[in-house]
Amino acid sequence: MAEIKAKRPHIFKQQKYPIYQALYNLNTAFQTIAFEIERLDDYEAVPLNTLRLYRAQAEELRAAINHRVTGVLLTREERDWYRYGNTRIAQEKNLKGE
Repeated sequence: MAEIKAKRPHIFKQQKYPIYQALYNLNTAFQTIAFEIERLDDYEAVPLNTLRLYRAQAEELRAAINHRVTGVLLTREERDWYRYGNTRIAQEKNLKGE
């Protein structure tokens, strides 16, 4: 029987802040879309069932993007947490003179 090896997740090496900023901006844009869809309903310009479908599609896309990006960020944050934890432990040992 063949052995299956798990693939290690890709860890991006760029700065994290632009990724967090882009995710925030995307979520803000999706919130604007939701608001504007509600506004269309107020004016009854488009049938309510159609607006509900569009809203669900937008929310599904938002969730998919958030899921994918936060998964990548989680891997990066775990790696950084491990690395900085080791750095802190080494510095504490140096301060104690060990």
